[in-house]
Amino acid sequence: VDIQPEKTHTRINFYDNILWGLFYGGLLILAIYNFVLYFGHRERSLLAYVGYISTVIVWQFVWGGHLQVLFPHGFTQWLSQHMDLIFVIIGIGSGVFTYTFLDAPEKAPKTTPIIKLNILTLFVLGVCSTLNLLPPLWQNGLVYLVSILAISSYMFAGFESFFNNFKPAKYFIFAWSILATSALIGMLSLVGVFPSNFFTTYCFQVGVFLESSLFSIALMEKSRSQLEYDVEQATNDLHNNMELIEEQNVRLDIARKDAIFLIETHTQIP
Repeated sequence: VDIQPEKTHTRINFYDNILWGLFYGGLLILAIYNFVLYFGHRERSLLAYVGYISTVIVWQFVWGGHLQVLFPHGFTQWLSQHMDLIFVIIGIGSGVFTYTFLDAPEKAPKTTPIIKLNILTLFVLGVCSTLNLLPPLWQNGLVYLVSILAISSYMFAGFESFFNNFKPAKYFIFAWSILATSALIGMLSLVGVFPSNFFTTYCFQVGVFLESSLFSIALMEKSRSQLEYDVEQATNDLHNNMELIEEQNVRLDIARKDAIFLIETHTQIP
């Protein structure tokens, strides 16, 4: 318990509201920006990113307690009894983004079946939570375990795709590393290993925002790499066509000379 004078509490509450506003506002800007880009590039990973950002916002709305302000008490009470659902939602959202961004079947073929299995398992656990099919202790334990396994598989897929020469994966790996580090700091502060202060309180939110920003940078890098690949392919096709045209010109020139020679030969015959 932190007892503060009224002025101190008002000032801290003011900065707290500003930080949360910047957090949600920044995520919304990233989501809208990439959603608009989708109509120009038609890259499905951009839509997957928007879906992932949406799950992050829902997650933070619930975890940060802001849901209590906007929704009826009955719904928030039901959701408080199914907190594992937010981990299911974020796990599925990040899994779909990982699958589409990395072009997993092509760039990470070894990890792709594991990603699919984790997404399917999280979906089944979400259904079990909604219908109250499992005891809460078992339900929460399974969701946390599968979530950890899912995140690990996403990071492994990033390394696999990077080693398969998919360069934008380096931002993907860095983003997950930042989130994992910030989550670890937050968890250690909750159990008393680290002190509870301004840094440890907002560390996870900062990690989430940095991760989302790096994912957006990774998408831009992917688009740039795809554009460079298309330009290179077009250049190679043009070069091949030019060689083919030159070869055809040489053959036509030879054929023309042969025709002229035959005509001259027939002309000289008495």
